[in-house]
Amino acid sequence: MNSTEMKIIINMIPSNARLGCRIFSQNNLIGKIAKIQNIGNKKYRYLVSSSGYEYA
Repeated sequence: MNSTEMKIIINMIPSNARLGCRIFSQNNLIGKIAKIQNIGNKKYRYLVSSSGYEYA
């Protein structure tokens, strides 16, 4: 069975995520996949956006 894909934008961003986003922004990595995490049968892709991480 394929994993269900979800897209959830995070409004409350932890400070370490903001720091990571700033680092990614400085390296022109906006829109790149930060990491992939499997939770149960769902796959979460963390994309870097201008405002911080978002689940995709």
